[in-house]
Amino acid sequence: MHIQNQFILLWLCFGGLLCPPALATVGNSPTSSASSIWDVPVPTTASCTGSSSLLFESIRDQFNKDGYVVLKDFFSNQQDGPSSLLTLLGQDWFTFSNLYWDRMFHALHARGHISQPKHLMTQEYLMGKLRKPGFKEIVHRFPGRYELSLMNHDQTTIDGSSSIDREFDSSSSSSSSSSSSSKDINHAIHEFMEQQSLYRDMPVLQPIIEKLEPVILSILRQHPHYNEQRGKKYNLLKSMLIAAPGSQDQQFHFDTKHLNLDEHYPAHIINVFIPLIDIQSEDLGPTELIPESHIQTRLLQNPQTRAQAKARPYPLPVKPFMNVGDVLIFDFRILHRGMGNKSIRNINRPVLVLAFSIPSFHDTANWPGPSIFE
Repeated sequence: MHIQNQFILLWLCFGGLLCPPALATVGNSPTSSASSIWDVPVPTTASCTGSSSLLFESIRDQFNKDGYVVLKDFFSNQQDGPSSLLTLLGQDWFTFSNLYWDRMFHALHARGHISQPKHLMTQEYLMGKLRKPGFKEIVHRFPGRYELSLMNHDQTTIDGSSSIDREFDSSSSSSSSSSSSSKDINHAIHEFMEQQSLYRDMPVLQPIIEKLEPVILSILRQHPHYNEQRGKKYNLLKSMLIAAPGSQDQQFHFDTKHLNLDEHYPAHIINVFIPLIDIQSEDLGPTELIPESHIQTRLLQNPQTRAQAKARPYPLPVKPFMNVGDVLIFDFRILHRGMGNKSIRNINRPVLVLAFSIPSFHDTANWPGPSIFE
């Protein structure tokens, strides 16, 4: 048996989920094939007609085959104007990632969850209160690797009211005579304001989402259960994934189960990784994926086909190197892992993460836990 296959089988037999299509080399970065790396100007939403639609279909088809696709210079299109998306990501979102990181650990310290108001690669962080399931605002995915939610940022409605206004208006109307209820409301408002302070000066996301939407919808609309609900085209989770200096390599894993074990369905939820710094070397911890494994994980998930899936040979993993402006899109069901941040530059490796799912699917498994402010 080939050494690579022996290694894979060992992982599978002892609890790991390792499994990898044919490789080519682009620079120093192994990629699944040249066709998985799209170095073309992707049109904006307004110009998605004719040949543009064919382009999205081609990207979708490659995504279906490999389970992932890298779009080079996706946010570097000059038609975005002077306040370009490239500047928004490489400057505004990068700056915010550092501010958000510092604020989060100060908040954890202020609430008594950690002993110092900063991140340290110590046992307290590796095995203490930041282990899974973590908090609503931050989840410790692996030693030195954290996902910070952007979902708790208050969104004002068209009428100008916020979610906190609506919540407390309804509470006060039902129990306005209760002094204890008034204290509860004041306490909740204070907690809410503390939480919102984490997101102060958060840059805009909508232009980024709008640029991605044609590609995302071309993938999600394939699913047999796709159906817009009250005009809603997809569900969206937003977060910041940060690998701190000294973080470790994750084990291969997949982020969600298949909805149907009898046959392979198209993706019902997909990850979009948007780097906020150039990741052009292994020491900064690129994401490693096993192409086509989004199909095989259904067999691994099914007890009746697990042995068959373990016995199959798999291609090698890939680690696409990326710059600010590039996008990695991958199926939640693909085997992947984050590599450790071993850079001597002693900097965080921040990635903006957008997870799009069909309207009927809600990912509740990846963000458990109470708020750090409760």
